Amino acid sequence: MRFNRRLISVAIASSLAFLSVANTASAADPMVDQRTALTKVDQDYKAKTKALRTERSDAIKAAGDKAAADASAAGKDPLTARRAAESEVKASYKPKMDAMSKEFKDARAGVKSQYSASVKAEAKSLKPAQP
Repeated sequence: MRFNRRLISVAIASSLAFLSVANTASAADPMVDQRTALTKVDQDYKAKTKALRTERSDAIKAAGDKAAADASAAGKDPLTARRAAESEVKASYKPKMDAMSKEFKDARAGVKSQYSASVKAEAKSLKPAQP
């Protein structure tokens, strides 16, 4: 029983030591740094677009429901009114979505340009020598 506990404690200590060595090694590698920065930009973009899509879908549903109810009360076709109202809301959110997409592309380009010189130098040093 004691032997198992010692093995477990040694395994935990060695894994923690390995993680600290791996973290310091990755910090010195510009390729890893660039990938990490790009991953962060991607995650931020996904979070922002998810929030905007949720807001947009709620607005579309609310506008469609209101238009359908108003059309039914007026004796008009509710499906046509719903479709028209939803199209207007979608069109109103298009500039926001396009701006967010442009911001994302610019952020990715900025990260790539920030690391481009160091990543190219690293890639050259990793190329095998030609015979």
